[in-house]
Amino acid sequence: MARARKESTIVHWLGHADARARLAATVANERTAHAYLISGPEGIGKSAVALEFARLLLCDRPTDVPCHDCPQCSALRTLHHPDLHLIAPSGSPKDSDTPGSETFAKEMVKLREQLTLNPYAASDLADLSSSESKAARKKSATGSRIRVADSRELLHNAYRRPFQAQRAVYVILNADTMLREAQNALLKLLEEPPASATLLLTASNLQAVLPTVRSRCQPVRLQANSAQEVREALHGAGVAERAAELAAALSGGSIRRAVAFAEMEPEVLEQAAVDFLAMSAVLAPEKVQEQVQKMLEDVSFLDDAFFELMALFLSDAAACSASLKNSEPHFPSQAARIQKLSAAYPQASFGKAIEAVDRAASARAAGYTPALVLTAMAIELHRALGPRSRA
Repeated sequence: MARARKESTIVHWLGHADARARLAATVANERTAHAYLISGPEGIGKSAVALEFARLLLCDRPTDVPCHDCPQCSALRTLHHPDLHLIAPSGSPKDSDTPGSETFAKEMVKLREQLTLNPYAASDLADLSSSESKAARKKSATGSRIRVADSRELLHNAYRRPFQAQRAVYVILNADTMLREAQNALLKLLEEPPASATLLLTASNLQAVLPTVRSRCQPVRLQANSAQEVREALHGAGVAERAAELAAALSGGSIRRAVAFAEMEPEVLEQAAVDFLAMSAVLAPEKVQEQVQKMLEDVSFLDDAFFELMALFLSDAAACSASLKNSEPHFPSQAARIQKLSAAYPQASFGKAIEAVDRAASARAAGYTPALVLTAMAIELHRALGPRSRA
């Protein structure tokens, strides 16, 4: 029953066609702004869109896409172009004014390599550090930030002439992690931008970006991808159809999250959730203990995904029971199974069943004993489903 991580899945699909077309049009019409703030939920491809736009800005012969053939595009294949500058969370707040650590350069090389291979890769340098130093452990534990020193270095470099291209592009990944003092330092550059530099900021939490910074950037708001888009992107990357459907349903529109689920064999997790739901429906005391013990052979089945998947399955059953024709199912391939569940339990309160799953997820997150959480959830699900039809 254990879920083993499979070979890494790499998705190169970008989506966000409308936003990308608008950005490309600014280059074609020579109306590029000096700064853009690309925002949206975590893991949907903000970095991917920013890097594609950076390639377009640096290209010698851009159309609606980079030419992929000029000297600039050749250097950009590995993101090591001398006029493409990446700024990412690199240190803890306490070392905000100090230069980058001795591992900083190595981490930046890894980041460029990782983003070249996987445009949806996380961009926190704490995740890329191989150092075992006390400072590195602290950074990994607390999460790193974009520091005042990073902003000052950006300021120092931005007024220099580009080395190779017509302009320089500065991509500030996770700009919402910038310390307040770092954002204030960045303001000088935004207020008096050099003609030869373009800044591209990405942020998941817009409220963490100062209003004075936001107001000086052109906003580019990206929406979460639809389940269908995520499903097709995963399928195009070689993920099996059923696994892609499950991972997309659990992803919340995040490609990064969907890939993580796809690599953990969601079909196995689904079978565990469905088996548990079936056991709860025909609740028998001896079976509860047996199923709970079976589940607890692998504690990872008690992660958020297990509860989310069960709640989504019940949500589809609720829509089926209420004959909501305009409701898009989370699991289209399971329509027959869901219809069978709805028919078998005509008195079911699927709303109460979903609430039971939500309570169990909260209890597990709060640290309650796994066996207790599952047993209580089974009893509540049994009550919510009601008696089975004899028909």
